Amino acid sequence: MLLKWIVCQVAKQDHDAFAVSQEAWKGMANEPGFLGQCGGWKDAKTACILGLWENAEAQHKFLTEGSHDSILSGSQQGEVLKSWTTTLLEQRFPMPGQFPDLQSALDSAPEAAFLRVADCWVPPEQKGAFLKAQESTWLPAMQKANGMLGGAFCSDDVGRFMVVTLWQSEKHHQRYAEEDLPKLLKRISEKEAVPHRLKGYAFPLQRSWTVR
Repeated sequence: MLLKWIVCQVAKQDHDAFAVSQEAWKGMANEPGFLGQCGGWKDAKTACILGLWENAEAQHKFLTEGSHDSILSGSQQGEVLKSWTTTLLEQRFPMPGQFPDLQSALDSAPEAAFLRVADCWVPPEQKGAFLKAQESTWLPAMQKANGMLGGAFCSDDVGRFMVVTLWQSEKHHQRYAEEDLPKLLKRISEKEAVPHRLKGYAFPLQRSWTVR
């Protein structure tokens, strides 16, 4: 599975216009290879969108042969965007929770669903230890965490990793961060636990932006 992660910068006065324009992407629901999309506001000026695709070929065809350009033009979203970044990553393994993977979790997510994304950069010499810690410690612990619906552990080819988890609510994620996370950090060495750089995103889903 391919994850497409988009971070958009929006001027304060265009916040509401962007929110409305994002709903136009429901028109991509029947694109071949499309598995789902969701998003929300990290803060008043930063919107984050997560798209799920079967593979890179399907996502590329959507851009070049599918409805991408017509949806973008019809939504007028380009007029309210200050800037944006797009990142493509392949899923290395699913992260089961109440559901077996991120796609099924998104399909069944409740109204209060909360997305957490840890965007990590890991140097080559640390990659092996980082992956081992993910599989041996974080994966089973996250599966048992109360309110964790499902997730995905993803990477690109240059040392960037992304841990994406969907939660039943912000309250469930907050409890995990305050009670479970400190205990887990003590179980593995600092070298394994802490990537070279990490940028975190956490926000409630905007239900009108979800495309199934």
